[in-house]
Amino acid sequence: MRNLVLLATCLLLTVVALARTITVDNDAPSDFNNIRAAIDHSSDGDVIDIWAGTYQENISFGGKVVKVTSTDPNGLGVVTSTIIDANSQSSCVVFNHGEDGNSGLEGFTLTNGIYAQIRRSSCVYCDIGS
Repeated sequence: MRNLVLLATCLLLTVVALARTITVDNDAPSDFNNIRAAIDHSSDGDVIDIWAGTYQENISFGGKVVKVTSTDPNGLGVVTSTIIDANSQSSCVVFNHGEDGNSGLEGFTLTNGIYAQIRRSSCVYCDIGS
């Protein structure tokens, strides 16, 4: 029994150790220059840090268990400094592949999102997720 507990603990630590932090900045060197690409190349458990700026895109978590957080490089703590602008093309953020509370978005201003089927404002669209 002790060997089984030890094996389970080692496997858990291996999974935790594989989680990484991915950086996104649209005007400076980083891992990616847009949020969508960072999510597409992430793995479950990763944290994606987004530097201040305006990101004109719409993103989907695609069922991944990742945290997407804004980072204020100046330490000002101003939430409005990191913006996702969907340009009235679609929702800013979409959760529709079974994401749960372990996937998350924190510290952003979302603007110009629209739910295309009914032409209503929708910065976050959640279907088949929580």
